[in-house]
Amino acid sequence: MRPSRAASRGPVPREDDMDGLTILAIVLLLYGALCLALALFKAPAAVWNMGKIEGFKRLLGEVGTRVFVGVWGAAGIVLGVWLLVR
Repeated sequence: MRPSRAASRGPVPREDDMDGLTILAIVLLLYGALCLALALFKAPAAVWNMGKIEGFKRLLGEVGTRVFVGVWGAAGIVLGVWLLVR
């Protein structure tokens, strides 16, 4: 007897299973929180003194770098929340 087509498609996902977009949303929320913490508190110092951040500070200035990182953090949080509630 040949298996049915439905059996060959694999398990049927349940509603409570995490899909890729849910994982991406959680990662974006964490990334956004870390960016906002970096922008608001300049902590951890090891990250704030990295070469890439130093380049941003030279190009944008101290305040401009904090605003830039804060905007990316806020965008990450907004996108993560949007992916979770969609």
